[in-house]
Amino acid sequence: MAHSDRAFPYTSRRPVVLVTGALGRLAGEIVRAMQRDFACRLTDRTAPDGDRSQCLSADLTDFSQVYPRLTEGVEAVVHLAIASKRDLTTESSPLEISPFEERTMTVNVQGTYHLFEAARRAGVKRIVFLSSMTVYHGDKHLPRYESGTALNPQNLYACTKIFGENLGTVYARDYGMSVIALRIGQPYPTIPELDALWRTSKRARSHFVAQEDIAAAVVCALRTDVKAGIFNIVSASDNQRVNLTPAARIGYRPRYHFSDAGLQMREDGVFPPSGPPVTRDGTEA
Repeated sequence: MAHSDRAFPYTSRRPVVLVTGALGRLAGEIVRAMQRDFACRLTDRTAPDGDRSQCLSADLTDFSQVYPRLTEGVEAVVHLAIASKRDLTTESSPLEISPFEERTMTVNVQGTYHLFEAARRAGVKRIVFLSSMTVYHGDKHLPRYESGTALNPQNLYACTKIFGENLGTVYARDYGMSVIALRIGQPYPTIPELDALWRTSKRARSHFVAQEDIAAAVVCALRTDVKAGIFNIVSASDNQRVNLTPAARIGYRPRYHFSDAGLQMREDGVFPPSGPPVTRDGTEA
């Protein structure tokens, strides 16, 4: 199905979009990018103290909390929520599962199912599911990543993302919903110990993606007329090992470029061919 300039057929001028995991690392930039065209309804497992109108609580492992958040005019969902390591240990005894791995299964698997099923029952037509390129990274030596590259999950987290992608396929096929899955690379910036890798490893930076590019991909996924699909999302780099041609079907084009010259921002439709690195606000670094 080719991409066109038509937007998804929402019923209102500023469609209401539910965002899960709205207190997570990636949500801020994504919500900022969405706010021009969409009315964002933010949810997380525990809403912050103070003005709760800004973020509503919704524990995805409890279906009775999920379904009410999908009613009252919600037309699409951006599913960012994953298990968090906050206050959880990865340690366990021989007779126990680590608390974090247990949470990973309940939130990323059970919670994702609850969200899809609640969306179906509430009549929500589109879900944008944030997946991960860790679904490939059991093999770290692939020369190139295409849309049809065989999956080789890196860890339990990657396995749960494959579950979410497959669940989306089922709901699109059997219930006529629109499900767009975005396999994102290593977000930048997020985790300090990983943020510097792109500067020292040409191979690593081929999988980095600026948060602004993630946000742009989400907006594209909300607006595209493509009904369903799974798309790899990274920024551009001087070692482009991820084929972004399929992502162009939903209108995605990276704005940022990782290279020896630094992190550069696209200007006037092209990346700066040379010169000093350009920062996010367009000034020289």
